[in-house]
Amino acid sequence: MTFGVGAMSRTSPDSTVAESREGIPIKDNHAFAAVFLYLAGALLVLIALNLAVGLTSPRHTNRFRLDPFLEILGRVDGASYEQILLNGYTYSRERCTTAVFFPGYPFVARSLYDCGMPARWALLTTSWSSLLGALWLAQRYLSERIPQDREAANLALAALALNPMTFYMWFMYSEATFLLLLVLLLALMQRRAPPVVVALVCGALTGVRSAGVAAIPVVLIYAWVHRPAPGLRLVNVGLASAICAWGLTLFAWQMHVDFGDALAFVHAQEPYGRVPNLAEKLQSLATLGPLRRMFNPEAFGYWDKTHNSSLAVFNNQVGDALFWSLFTVLIGVGAWKRWLNWQELLLSGLLLAFATWFQADRNDMASQGRYMSVIFPAYITAGRLLAGVGWEMRLTIAAVAAGLYVNYTVNFSVGNAW
Repeated sequence: MTFGVGAMSRTSPDSTVAESREGIPIKDNHAFAAVFLYLAGALLVLIALNLAVGLTSPRHTNRFRLDPFLEILGRVDGASYEQILLNGYTYSRERCTTAVFFPGYPFVARSLYDCGMPARWALLTTSWSSLLGALWLAQRYLSERIPQDREAANLALAALALNPMTFYMWFMYSEATFLLLLVLLLALMQRRAPPVVVALVCGALTGVRSAGVAAIPVVLIYAWVHRPAPGLRLVNVGLASAICAWGLTLFAWQMHVDFGDALAFVHAQEPYGRVPNLAEKLQSLATLGPLRRMFNPEAFGYWDKTHNSSLAVFNNQVGDALFWSLFTVLIGVGAWKRWLNWQELLLSGLLLAFATWFQADRNDMASQGRYMSVIFPAYITAGRLLAGVGWEMRLTIAAVAAGLYVNYTVNFSVGNAW
């Protein structure tokens, strides 16, 4: 199965040649754009890490040391994933434990670790290879999805690769693996793959992050409309329902076997802070409470709680709110302009709603930027919007994005993410 532009042609399904605007056949090279943008992101991360190491570990010798870089790449959630890989899960309802982290990402890294690769390198290799695979598959998907506007497709890919909040995908975080499976899910539906295959990928998605459950309604609707015959529809939906959450089911079973609590990954959230009740959450979200608290010096969620007097735009928590707002607008514009098909629109809306409902109010918008970064369909809207502006504006946006990319990465690396 191929996902190239040529595969979209009804007259020549196996063609690898596309027509340029002048009618001259030109050969598509999906890998080049993906690899180029991947390397561009790697360069920005490398610059940021070098700055962060200089700030946190002043050099007393000219000898290069890799350890400070690995320490930074494995901080916060990365340290928990490393512990899962080395020692398995821990669980408690009184203190913070690793049971809140889903197993898909460390499970993939485990195959490398078992082959002799150090734990940190196994996790980083999983993240980096997943990101490269996601960019490659995204380029092929976009070429099929909007073959009439290849410029918008390339700009959508660039928006994904250079989104400042995708810096997490270079760290020991699960976002890159989640993104890869999400793009694969959309690509399979685009190619009208059997619902069982789509449901299997959806199940894997639910094993990587809890947000994977947002894809379940999309997959079930896809299974229903895949074949018009009523009998086949019921069979498709039944089979898809049985396997579309297999990753989450296996994780719950593991928690039951290990700790006697199938919902340990839910209960383990309790030490991370009080969960507001339904009425409190509805009132807060309806009045934009998380955003208001960010700019209230008396509130716990105030963006400058460390009083370092930095500009708000350079603060990661403010960036989280900024990109949450941006992706909300992109999804809305994509719906209004009808640039997103039903699968893309529904999946985007559910992922946005999931992150907002379960995390925005509780964490005062912290981490919303990285949750938004995996909502792949929003980049289609971004690509179409960028295609409608001049190259001067595009370069300006790219320069600002690159600057924020380095800034947010440095902030996170030195511990000033919130």
